Amino acid sequence: MGSQGRKRKSEDELLPFQKKLGHEMVTLFVGEKEARFTVHKEILCNKIPYFEKMFKGSFQEATTNEARFPEDDPQSFDVLVGWVYEGELRSLIKEEHADGEGSLAWSPGRFYALADKLCLPQLMDETIDMQRQWGRHYGYLIPPAELQRGYEVAAPGTPYWHYLALYCAYGIIHTHNWLLEDLSAFLAKAPDLNLEVMKILRENVGNIDDPDEDENCAFHTHSKDVPCP
Repeated sequence: MGSQGRKRKSEDELLPFQKKLGHEMVTLFVGEKEARFTVHKEILCNKIPYFEKMFKGSFQEATTNEARFPEDDPQSFDVLVGWVYEGELRSLIKEEHADGEGSLAWSPGRFYALADKLCLPQLMDETIDMQRQWGRHYGYLIPPAELQRGYEVAAPGTPYWHYLALYCAYGIIHTHNWLLEDLSAFLAKAPDLNLEVMKILRENVGNIDDPDEDENCAFHTHSKDVPCP
């Protein structure tokens, strides 16, 4: 299966761009307000097997060329569609301020959850790598509001969920930039994550390393004995 996937990928790369795109379009309606994304069917299905099954299989969407995702985030789909066409994720940096800090252009937590839903483990890894690089570059802690957005969509036990727990534990020990009231309010709404944070604090007795400085594969989806792709 792996060799077939690599063969198909290399064959797709040799195709003229017009053939990669195809002529048929599909429409994705995302979020409660149904933000509309019109995408070339061929490139979407070639890039994401989830959509290949949906639009080229026996589902209703294969007939209507329309699909609805009312529970998902339009901003994350916007980043996803950009990745489909451009082959790389949009910059996470919205703007760099005079004090050297930068604000986030999109929510890595919500996008990670979307990549998880669409069964794209390498994109999940790329997302968390990008978030950690942002943290290393700016030496800036993610605000509790963004942690909350990530927690709301991160499945318990996933690498991103563990990253959030370690991130909170590290922040409690090593930074005074977070207001304890804000962090406490966040963790009160996240009892499972709160318990994991307490376990980390107890086991490490305050000696907690910055998760953004850990080895590159620390929070990837692949097992530890598998080389990073």
